[in-house]
Amino acid sequence: MLIIFYNKILQRTTYKRIILALIFVILISIAAISINMHLIPAILVFFLFNFISIFIILMIYLKIRIYFINRKISIPHFRSEDMFYGMGLNDAVIQELLSHKNNEEVLIAEYDQDNKIFSYIGDIPLFSKFIVTQNEFKSRSTNRVSIVLFKGEVLIKKKYASPRMFFSELFVLYFLRNVKDTPDLKKFNLYNLVTYQTFVPGKNLGSELTRYGISVSDQYQLDVNYNKLKSGNPFNQEINYASFKILMANVIKHDFIPDLYLLLNDIHEKGVIINDLKFGNILTFGDKPFLIDFDRSDICFPKTKKLYYKISEEVKKIDFLFSSFENPESRIYERDANHGGG
Repeated sequence: MLIIFYNKILQRTTYKRIILALIFVILISIAAISINMHLIPAILVFFLFNFISIFIILMIYLKIRIYFINRKISIPHFRSEDMFYGMGLNDAVIQELLSHKNNEEVLIAEYDQDNKIFSYIGDIPLFSKFIVTQNEFKSRSTNRVSIVLFKGEVLIKKKYASPRMFFSELFVLYFLRNVKDTPDLKKFNLYNLVTYQTFVPGKNLGSELTRYGISVSDQYQLDVNYNKLKSGNPFNQEINYASFKILMANVIKHDFIPDLYLLLNDIHEKGVIINDLKFGNILTFGDKPFLIDFDRSDICFPKTKKLYYKISEEVKKIDFLFSSFENPESRIYERDANHGGG
């Protein structure tokens, strides 16, 4: 409950609100001093001190918990070598990577705005269809996402553009630590707003869609279309839904979608609402779904109307993305009719 409480506060914390809060505290203090009410500033300082102290204790607790959770992991070098072979790297490149010291961070590759990859180590066969040159690389507008070798493990390193995104993913990944097919939180840096997560060498459905004619902008338009359907408005742009059928046949197996619903249910049972369901945040790994990117997620208090409503909305979103290829407008309206609009 304490983590949920701090998550709610930190998600709504912006630099502007911090400044306004400080101005408010200063004004209250000045007013109290002017009328000899020394107790009010003392109370404000007391509550502020306790809030910061509890926050620091919470961060230390998370670091300790993450450390002991990660101790279950077996030989790091073996895992890294196996991962590199899975990425298709040759022996010379693998040995060069493994020659670095455990405490040294080695940058392997970085994702761009379109989920294309720029490699710092030469050819990576696993990503050969999505490799871009430095000139083609489009820097991300929000979080920087890269693949690194750190302390003997291949990890995803995320550097966040805002504290809100950092704390959202930090707390959510902790809540999901026992949920399979979601990233494990390996380490975090509060000062630099950085997390290290498990790297999964799976296929990104958003990237795969681009191979079948659905561009990143079209995928964004799909979100726009979904929101228009929710409000009862028609589409304003054609989407090649036939390409989605090709994706289903070539990229995912028959039981992928039922497994995705089960995974979504496991996440919802933890009180987590993803808030950013899209193809670019779904991987297929070993024919199973794997969900990533929880920097816009929220943790709801259990058994509340807000939680149940948001769960209903996310299930509708999955219905729309994966089940509505013949007639994209029909299924969402059918669900609204059967469930009273969520």
